Amino acid sequence: MAHKVLIIEDDVEDQILFVETIQEIDEFCQCECAGNGSEGIDYLLNTNTLPSIILLDLNMPLMNGFEFLEKVKKMDDFRHIPIYIFSTSKSMQDEAKTRKLGAKSYFMKPNNIPALRESLNKVFADASSFHQ
Repeated sequence: MAHKVLIIEDDVEDQILFVETIQEIDEFCQCECAGNGSEGIDYLLNTNTLPSIILLDLNMPLMNGFEFLEKVKKMDDFRHIPIYIFSTSKSMQDEAKTRKLGAKSYFMKPNNIPALRESLNKVFADASSFHQ
């Protein structure tokens, strides 16, 4: 299970939903939120403890998810952090582009809590397989 998760999402209600669902799965998991890719980069550059995983939205102001992903994967200190995309985009091109840029997986943003919990359980199972 991830010990620290960075959620990069511009919708505050979605941020809250992610945090609450993650903490239902693991009450000890620490969640941090950033409202766009630029805030996400600032967080990574200024935190003492890097996140175990990053959950990333694509459509955000200032720096979108594609730009964030491209930038982070070029930064030696952060390229190892697995990034999972959660997006409303059904575009196969978007999914292919995120994988090419280095995302671990692409999930459609679920529209209910049980579906979100199921997706997050998959993320944490995948993340734990290479953090051991």
